[in-house]
Amino acid sequence: MTGEEIVEFSRAVKDVFLIDDLVELLSSMKKEFTDYVSADKPYPNKVFQLIAAANAQGWIAQLVVKVLQERGDTGIMRSFLANHPHFDPAKSQIAEDPCETLFVFGGKCFIGRSDFRKYLKKMSNPTGRKVLVVTSADRKVGKTYSKDLINYLSTSKSEPFVPIDLDVDEYDPGRLAQRIAHELGIPEEMQEQGKQQATRWNQELVQSLIPDGLNLDPRVWWIVLDGFRERVTSEAMQDFIAQLAGRIQQTPRFRLILINYEYPLPLGVQAWAWKENVCRIAKDDVESFLTKLHKINRGAMPTDEELTDYVSVFYEQVAKYSTKYPEYANDQLLLNMAMTDVVDGFGG
Repeated sequence: MTGEEIVEFSRAVKDVFLIDDLVELLSSMKKEFTDYVSADKPYPNKVFQLIAAANAQGWIAQLVVKVLQERGDTGIMRSFLANHPHFDPAKSQIAEDPCETLFVFGGKCFIGRSDFRKYLKKMSNPTGRKVLVVTSADRKVGKTYSKDLINYLSTSKSEPFVPIDLDVDEYDPGRLAQRIAHELGIPEEMQEQGKQQATRWNQELVQSLIPDGLNLDPRVWWIVLDGFRERVTSEAMQDFIAQLAGRIQQTPRFRLILINYEYPLPLGVQAWAWKENVCRIAKDDVESFLTKLHKINRGAMPTDEELTDYVSVFYEQVAKYSTKYPEYANDQLLLNMAMTDVVDGFGG
């Protein structure tokens, strides 16, 4: 959400939820209202803090969907969706399979990434591979945008999404395990390392997160670990991630996505992990996206002349934005802005 959209959505939520109702809604999402707001702030400010936090941490889609399920029939919510239709889940479902969507939540274009889409589909199989490692030799090619499609997929299927950026804070295995436990709704504190060796401690942490035995919760949890650029990942953390990946491969209830993770994994994990090497968006990806969108909107394939015009406008906009924002040249955000201009131009 943009800053303006956060303000508008906050006002709508404030008007249709009492504080106790909002606390209960957060609880149903396995989240604590007090974790995201300041106790000394008035209620409207708390709502704004909550929504800003959800947006920054990557679970705004789940919050919007939950709010709409509870209060979507109110006038102010219908007005918000009328002004911002790209936040209406019903209108973004333009593909039969969520993995094939052209737009993710909030109206962002999701261009290309055929391997990524294929692997996410295969990971929906409860007996298939559960781990995906996303890497690239290039910077700023949209790896972190992977979370947007996973978020869209998990929201479409009502499966919880746990995104964690390891570059924004200092993590050791215990702190990361505690963060995951909090998102999973596990109330117990994770065990301290004490005098244990890191490998043994990690084994116990993973066991606490994903215990043996029957669990009646049927939901699939998507855990996404991003970052691995700004901070050095210790050997203990690498071992924890390897053990977590191995454990997740053995359960139908979890999926693990590692973004920018270039550290070695044990052979037993590598053998059962999907691997995507992300390349820069190519002209073929642009043409495919615009062809599909034209067909959806117009009911027919575009002519060669129409497609050529669309692609030309796209690259013209890319050049314009690259000049205006040179530090973002080839950034996925800049490409999204250019594609949005093209889509707006022919009524997408």
